[in-house]
Amino acid sequence: LWIGVALALLFANPFV
Repeated sequence: LWIGVALALLFANPFV
């Protein structure tokens, strides 16, 4: 589940 959280944060991070 943590990998999903990490991916969600990566895809939704405001720095991109």
